[in-house]
Amino acid sequence: MSRCDVAAGVDVPCKSPTASTRWPCEDVVPPLPQPQLAALACAAFCVAAPSAWATSHLSGQLPSTPQSCNTCHESGPGSARNAFGLQVEAHLTGDGATGTLDWPALCALDADADGSSNGAELGDPCCTFVAGDTVGLPTSDPNNASSTSTNSCADGGVVIDVDAGPTAPTGWTCAAALHGNGECDCGCGVVDEDCADASHASCAFNACSEGVVDVVDPTSCVASEADSAWTCGFQAYGDGDVCDCGCGVVDPDCPDAAATSCAASGCRPGFDVDASDPTACVASEALQGGRPGWWCPTAWYATDDGCDCGCGLVDPDCPRATQVTDCSQQGCAFSALGDDAIVDGRDVAQCILPDAAPAGWTCDAAFYDAGDGCDCGCGVVDPDCADDSFAYCEHSGCPDGQVVDEGDATACVAPSTLGCAATPTTSLGLAWAVGVVVMGRRRRRRANTLDSNEEVL
Repeated sequence: MSRCDVAAGVDVPCKSPTASTRWPCEDVVPPLPQPQLAALACAAFCVAAPSAWATSHLSGQLPSTPQSCNTCHESGPGSARNAFGLQVEAHLTGDGATGTLDWPALCALDADADGSSNGAELGDPCCTFVAGDTVGLPTSDPNNASSTSTNSCADGGVVIDVDAGPTAPTGWTCAAALHGNGECDCGCGVVDEDCADASHASCAFNACSEGVVDVVDPTSCVASEADSAWTCGFQAYGDGDVCDCGCGVVDPDCPDAAATSCAASGCRPGFDVDASDPTACVASEALQGGRPGWWCPTAWYATDDGCDCGCGLVDPDCPRATQVTDCSQQGCAFSALGDDAIVDGRDVAQCILPDAAPAGWTCDAAFYDAGDGCDCGCGVVDPDCADDSFAYCEHSGCPDGQVVDEGDATACVAPSTLGCAATPTTSLGLAWAVGVVVMGRRRRRRANTLDSNEEVL
């Protein structure tokens, strides 16, 4: 009989070799005097071993083979591999003669999907078996769903991942192989034994499947920094610097929870740390108490420092019939709408949240329906325009080198050269030629009005 006969499916009986017999398909094989080892060798041979040397090498890496050859094969040696046999093959590195079986990963799987892991059915529920160990627990068939195991791992931890390797403690939600692997893994439900302490600063690896490790509780995950109970940025929490207050929770840098310990405020403009609860913020009396309705700093009001807009009241420093282009600075960050708010072009004392610009709008989204005048050359008609005609255009959104198209006020075109045949010769055409220049300059100036005191054309 040759190896070809075995590969072709010839039934090779499993039997214990003696000093006077040879293993099937081999010329020279040392005898195995112990029947138990012979059975293990036969079972491993059935997996795919090219020689009897391979069978004993591979079988020694399994805790047990309760069904002999059928532990891994459908119906004896040479037949197709069953579900467990295929998993053995998938977790074998190298060949059967010299390869290495990844038993911890194979152990955690459940080949017959009966609720009992491969390890539990082969007598190693904790997946701690290494070659040479003796298995003393009862075994069952890992390829038969009706043959389940009552073995459990009560004291040795629980393997919860197919890449487990070492066991992980109860409550560990990450791959067990990450526990105690030499790096401080965070976001895993339990503090990793590799971490110097339970602080966020000790974390070396974000093990969250989604989001980020929470700075307040590094064993948990949040979708983003904004979803954490700490509101002042992760770098400021317990950084060993100063006691930060107004940040939602007590900073570990604070010696106690008293307001007198606060050294820095995390409150947004217009708010101060709450003396009764230093983790919270309250409206600043110093800013808002001087004039009812004015929410910007008192020092901004009527102090000849330029036209302050978005402050709740019209600043006496502003000209009559104030436009957005007249504003020298805006205080919407102090309003209840917060940092995303912009000055309302319909009433420069108030603030609004910019509406989402529609698809096709090519200008700054803050200019769409902002009550700041008719924006043209933006791909879509601005609701601030009386209609879609060029005559109502007040601001150009066209890039440098282009002007608003007189025939389609939402589009931009290259300007005609005055004096050429294509130049408009009517009075309307002349107004168009001048208007596109003025609009372009107004738009570029307008973009800077909140940051400087430039004169607006």
